[in-house]
Amino acid sequence: MKRNQTTVIRMKARKYTLPLAMFLAAMADAPPVRADGASFGLDLRPFALQTFPNYLPSISKIPASARTVPINPSDAGAGTPILIPGSSVQPGPYVPLSLSAAPELRYKRFTLRAGLIWSPTALAPLASKCSCGSTQEVNYQGSGRTVGAALAFYSGEVRPSPVSTFGEVELRAVGPFSVLFGYRRATSNVSILTGWDRYNSLSSDQRIPLSSDEMDEPYAGIRFAWNGGGIRQAIILNGGPALVTKNPTALGKAAVLDYTGNPYFITVAFSLEFTRAGRR
Repeated sequence: MKRNQTTVIRMKARKYTLPLAMFLAAMADAPPVRADGASFGLDLRPFALQTFPNYLPSISKIPASARTVPINPSDAGAGTPILIPGSSVQPGPYVPLSLSAAPELRYKRFTLRAGLIWSPTALAPLASKCSCGSTQEVNYQGSGRTVGAALAFYSGEVRPSPVSTFGEVELRAVGPFSVLFGYRRATSNVSILTGWDRYNSLSSDQRIPLSSDEMDEPYAGIRFAWNGGGIRQAIILNGGPALVTKNPTALGKAAVLDYTGNPYFITVAFSLEFTRAGRR
């Protein structure tokens, strides 16, 4: 009886594990795409960190209308406009975080892909709790940091537009290494953020656009790839110049946006590539 129960248990285990084993075996034994054949796929980059070491436009001669902040609603005199002295700021670091998806066509040693990049956020400070760097602030009741009222501030900031486009050609070189040549078109928004410094934290009042900068980004790079679980994975490093075209608003035209030097960018990304062989 015990032997029969053991046999039943083994049969049930095979019933559930056999399909999984067959699937894993098929993934492991799947023939590679022939070098002389065409294939279609999808390149997904769930994580990309892009840094612009010297894309830091200084903002000066900021009009008074962009430097006027009302007294905090919770303080005495709420709503009374306060003009913040100091008409120049330097926005902080600009490091967009993004993900992308691109259909691709592979043929022999070449891959052609084009797709969309989504940049939900950026590692860039909204402001500092001081009159320094990206921020100017004032205590309308006195000097320094006092108890009883919020300080008013304004700051310069740069943020990426949520969606951009790119196209890319990959040439598989030696072993796991490929060479990349591409072009990205993006937009960055330069603005003034106003608000209050209260209880040792910052809260915003309004964001005032100054310019919608178009960024043309030709680039070259390398890709180190390996196969894992039937998926081609890769680490990508690329970079190139950031060609900036300013599109200032009416208020932005009254201010001065100065881009010193020649802006450039560097990108590090992780890629997952899903490929399906085409008919021959």
